[in-house]
Amino acid sequence: MEKNSIPGITKSVYEDSTEDYGVSNDASVGDEVEFVITVNTGVGVDSLQIVDVLSRGLKLNSDPKFKTNSKGTLKIDDKNDNGFTATITGHDDNKSIEIVYTAVVTSDAIVSTGIENTAKLIYGDNNTVTPEVKTKTFVWSFDVAKVDSNNNSLTGATFSIFATKADAEAK
Repeated sequence: MEKNSIPGITKSVYEDSTEDYGVSNDASVGDEVEFVITVNTGVGVDSLQIVDVLSRGLKLNSDPKFKTNSKGTLKIDDKNDNGFTATITGHDDNKSIEIVYTAVVTSDAIVSTGIENTAKLIYGDNNTVTPEVKTKTFVWSFDVAKVDSNNNSLTGATFSIFATKADAEAK
């Protein structure tokens, strides 16, 4: 009988409009985006290494940490604006461990096609690598032109666009 079971990894991103986690979300430049990585520890694997990569347009904002109390240690091995590498040790077998962190959408964001965020898990004596899991953060753009009733441009016209009615009222 096999003593070990295969660890796994999933990834999700918080979407404000649904107030839930999924594989994609919408955000604006300057927004903070929350990601959750779920690692299924398997059986008989002592060390689990997570490699998380943020694509252009996302900048790591907070250190990864356990989302809920979990047995074990999360050690950040390497961290920069574009992601991190972390190792989980001392964990229980066959448990799900959630790791949470945030990133900020930068002005380098790729508009319309989505900004990918990938993660993979490396485990075992042979450094087995799981398939990458991905999320996408979509940033949208649109053109605005202020014109008169004859469709002539109004030179020097100014206007403001607000994300919410409350933001507009606060101005």
